[in-house]
Amino acid sequence: MDSHIAQVLDLQDKDIQRLTAEHELKAIPLDILRLEEEIKKERAVEAAEKKALQDLEVKRKDLDGSLKKTEEQIVKYKTQQLEVKKNEEYQALEKEIEHLNAEVDQFEEQEIELLLKIDEETERLKASEAEHAKHIAQHEKAIAHLKEREASYRENIETLRTAFEEAEALVDVRYKKAYERVKTTVKKPPFVVILSEHKCQGCFLRVSNDVESAVRQPEGPVQCSNCSRLVYID
Repeated sequence: MDSHIAQVLDLQDKDIQRLTAEHELKAIPLDILRLEEEIKKERAVEAAEKKALQDLEVKRKDLDGSLKKTEEQIVKYKTQQLEVKKNEEYQALEKEIEHLNAEVDQFEEQEIELLLKIDEETERLKASEAEHAKHIAQHEKAIAHLKEREASYRENIETLRTAFEEAEALVDVRYKKAYERVKTTVKKPPFVVILSEHKCQGCFLRVSNDVESAVRQPEGPVQCSNCSRLVYID
C-alpha cells in the first residue's frame, strides 16, 4: 500500500474516533433532557392520580356534610311537630320529614358507593405509586450513567484530538488538503475508501476510466468521479 494512503487512512481512523466522541458528547445532554422529561411526566401522572383520590375524599366530606344537615333538619321538623296545634301543620311537617328521609337514604347510598370507590382507588394508587417509583428510579439511573459517560468523553476527547493532530502532521499536504475537501462534500465517514472491481466502496458506483488508471499509478490523491471520496487500491 502507498505510504501516503497508509497515513491518510490512519488520519481517517483517528478522525472517526474523534468525531464519534464529539457526536456522543453532544448527544448526551439531549438524552439527559429527554429522561428528565420522562421523570416529569411520571410525577405529573402520579400527582394527577393523587389529586383524583383527594377529590373523591372532598366529595365524600361534602356528602357527609349534606347528610348531617339533612338529619339536623329532620330533628328540627320533628321538634316543631310537637309544638304545632293544627293537624294541617303537623301533616305538612310530616311530608317534609318524609322527603328529607328519602334524601338521607340517597345520601347514604351515595356515600357507601363513594367509600367503596375510595378504597378501590387507594389500592390502585399504591400499586401505581410503586410503578412510578420504579420508572423514575430507572430514569435516574440512566441519567447517572449518561453523566458518567459524559465525564469520560470529556476526559478522553482531548487525547483523541491530540492523536488526530499528530496523525494529521504526518500526512502529505496534498493528501491532507484533499481529505479536508472531501469532508466538506461527504458529510459522514468513510472519506477514504478502497476501489474494488472498478467500484468506489463509498458510493458503490463505477468510477471513470481516468480514475481507474490514476489510482493504479498514483502521483497524488485520487478522488472518486462520483462522490469525491479519496480512493485507493490495496
